[in-house]
Amino acid sequence: AQNERVAVFIGLKGHPDVAIAANTMAGLKPEESLLERDARSSVKQSNPSNFKSIRKGVRPIAGMPGEEMLQIVIEPNGTKSQDFMWESPGEKDNVFHPNFILEMNTGHGQPGSPINSSLTDAKALALWDRISSSLRLRPARDAKAGARSGGNVPLGTLSLASDKCIQSGWWQCTDGTDRVDIVGGRRQYFTEGQVLPQAVMLTSGTVWQNFRGERPTFTSSVPSTWKLTDRRKAKRNAAVAFLAKPIPAPEDSASATPDAHRIGEVATGTEVTSAMACPASGWWECSETKAFDGTRWFARGDLLPPATMPAAISLVDKMKGVPEFVRVSASWRLVRVAEANPSSAAIERAAADDSEQAPAPRMDNSPTAPTKDA
Repeated sequence: AQNERVAVFIGLKGHPDVAIAANTMAGLKPEESLLERDARSSVKQSNPSNFKSIRKGVRPIAGMPGEEMLQIVIEPNGTKSQDFMWESPGEKDNVFHPNFILEMNTGHGQPGSPINSSLTDAKALALWDRISSSLRLRPARDAKAGARSGGNVPLGTLSLASDKCIQSGWWQCTDGTDRVDIVGGRRQYFTEGQVLPQAVMLTSGTVWQNFRGERPTFTSSVPSTWKLTDRRKAKRNAAVAFLAKPIPAPEDSASATPDAHRIGEVATGTEVTSAMACPASGWWECSETKAFDGTRWFARGDLLPPATMPAAISLVDKMKGVPEFVRVSASWRLVRVAEANPSSAAIERAAADDSEQAPAPRMDNSPTAPTKDA
């Protein structure tokens, strides 16, 4: 049967006036949307001054379409409360895509006697964003069947953190929203057999943390969900000019590099530190998540370069032309062996041949084409 309903109600210690509810209903025919119902609300039309909108509009979460309405409400007795709601319409006769409603209301006192909210508008909004950003559909798949499918794993396949990656390629984290950054980027490249990581979310900082350039992080206790978006590396961007260059291998580099018969034994995932000889030609990912380097191609025998990191400098130094970056020793991880140094034309031909090519990832993870002198 495609009918199902689950409701969860949550209260907070120290804030008895706050009520949170999550409600999923499957098998229902979609009716008017949240914003449509709000537009014809007779209560708001007759008392418009009692409602102040904080945020309202379309807001998809973790691939689920939805609409959001956040407002401040002035009750007839003069008390102020917050009324937040997000709704996803769901699909009729599809239990795996239910109608989903999340609500958070404040100012609940004795029946019929509302009180002032115990949360400021800023704190209520921060709490709402933290909770709503954690919503996602539970993956419904046969993990064993997915593992047997090898290179034919369909795009859109979902896997959870701590699972082994079942297909090498680009995976996108569905945790949070586009307004919440993920350490390492929302879209990352994983190789088959690699354990998928738990996403670490970058949350909004205080004024003092923003002044110092700090970003607080948050890690959910619920396993992160990763969605396969591209079974091969995406189109590579041009290299950033100020990235540190590797030191080319000398012509007689037999002593510095592995024996020819052992080159093929360099496994994907091998890690090598800056200033060490590259054991295999290919694409190497920088371990420093904030580095400008992303993923770069290095030739076997090259001495791997340091990572190029952003640096906060004073206004005086900036006027003097002091670079806004520093070099730091980093670990490089092999993500794909590629003996030849690919030209831009070859990359474009490869992208054109792949009908399932996905958009290029963000700078913090995207592979970058090497410069000519690299």
